[in-house]
Amino acid sequence: MDSDRVFAIGVVGTRNPREVYKQLQNIRIRTNYTSEISYKSKDKRRLLCALRWMDWFFGGQEEVGVKILLKDKLLSNFETGYFKDNQFKAKDSSVAYCESYREVLKNFTPFKMDKKYFYYHQKSLNTLNVPSYLGGKIIGLGEEDCYSTSTQKKHKDGSFRGPSQLVQFADLMTSTYRGLYESLHQVEPINKEEPPNQKDWSKNILQLNLMYHLTDLRAKTLSRQNIYHPVYNRQIYEIWFWQKNA
Repeated sequence: MDSDRVFAIGVVGTRNPREVYKQLQNIRIRTNYTSEISYKSKDKRRLLCALRWMDWFFGGQEEVGVKILLKDKLLSNFETGYFKDNQFKAKDSSVAYCESYREVLKNFTPFKMDKKYFYYHQKSLNTLNVPSYLGGKIIGLGEEDCYSTSTQKKHKDGSFRGPSQLVQFADLMTSTYRGLYESLHQVEPINKEEPPNQKDWSKNILQLNLMYHLTDLRAKTLSRQNIYHPVYNRQIYEIWFWQKNA
C-alpha cells in the first residue's frame, strides 16, 4: 500500500453468515468456478461468477451489507502520529489499515449496535496485533471476537470455508470500486509498463457492472461524494471518502 496513491478497505457485514455462504457457494456451482475470486486475478474464467456475485448482492437481497472506506493520498497522506493508539509503533500502512477497520466497524450503520465477530486478512497488517488494537473499542466486539483468516482456506471437499468466501467477496467489491475510482480520476498505474487506461478487459466489465447497478456512481465518484445505497437508513452498500488529513 505504501506506493499506491489510492487506499481502500472494505468490510462485509451480515447477521446470517450461513445463508450468505450458501448463496455464494451456489453461484460458484452454477457458474462452474471453484477457484479463488480475486479482482486482480488473471484467470478470466472467474468473471461470470464474480458478476453473478455482484448481481445477487444488488438484486434485492437483505442478508449482507458492504462498507468501503477510500482515501486518495494525492489529496492528503497518512500521518502515523495522528493515530492516538499507535502503541505498537507500527508503520503508516499497517496502522492505517487497522484504524480504518476500526472506523468502518464503529460506523457500519446497519450493524452498529450488534454483537460482532470480525474475520480479517493479516496481509498488509504485518505484525500488528489486530485483536488488541480493535477489541473493546467497538460496540459488541472484544479481543476474543477477532479472527485472522485468509482467502484460501478450504473444507476437505475442496470448497472454500465461509469466512474465506466473505473475504473474497469483500476484496471483489472493494477492489472493483477502487479500480473504478482510479479509472475516473486517471490514477497512473504503479506498473509503468502498463498504459494508464489500458486495463484487463474483465476488470472493465466488473466496473461497468457496478455502475449498471448504481446509476449515480460515476457522478458521485468524480465529485467524491459519500454513497449510500439504496438510502441511508436502509443501506446495503456504502462508500465513504476519507478526506481529513489522517
